[in-house]
Amino acid sequence: MTSEPERQHVRQMIGFLQDRMRSPDDTGEVIVRRQEVEEFARSVGMDEAEAWEIFRALKPSAWQGQYMDESRSEE
Repeated sequence: MTSEPERQHVRQMIGFLQDRMRSPDDTGEVIVRRQEVEEFARSVGMDEAEAWEIFRALKPSAWQGQYMDESRSEE
């Protein structure tokens, strides 16, 4: 069973992803990097690892995109 704080974190992550989808890059793609997810987590008082797990669990149902495993590059 999911607790209310966990549900709130999921709603926050969905909101973050929706905001990111509103501003695609020049190619029309939206790329969300792990660093961005972690920065968002810190800004709302969420644990970074928890935020990343929520992001991965939402793929791609919440944001209707294509999920690619983490890249080791800095880009």
